[in-house]
Amino acid sequence: MIMPVVQAYVGEMSPEGQEGFYMAAFNISVFASLSIGPIMGGYIQDQWNLQTAFVVMGILAFASFLAALVFLPATQNEHYRKKRPKKVPWQYLLKTDF
Repeated sequence: MIMPVVQAYVGEMSPEGQEGFYMAAFNISVFASLSIGPIMGGYIQDQWNLQTAFVVMGILAFASFLAALVFLPATQNEHYRKKRPKKVPWQYLLKTDF
């Protein structure tokens, strides 16, 4: 559910003309983590226990969240924020719902 948002962010933040390279690097990191994650989880479970694997996963997820808060810049496209949605009358919404 978050993947389309992240892909849009990567496309927006990449330099002009290099969007494909940055999208490819992002997708490589996604699929590499999907292949390495179960191996690491199995190793942690074998060395300690299954609960430790979930604790490590939670710590890594929280560290990623903090890194995103600190290092990811805000988007530069202000025109998205300036556009106000068109107001739709309630009567029209009721007519189209039923």
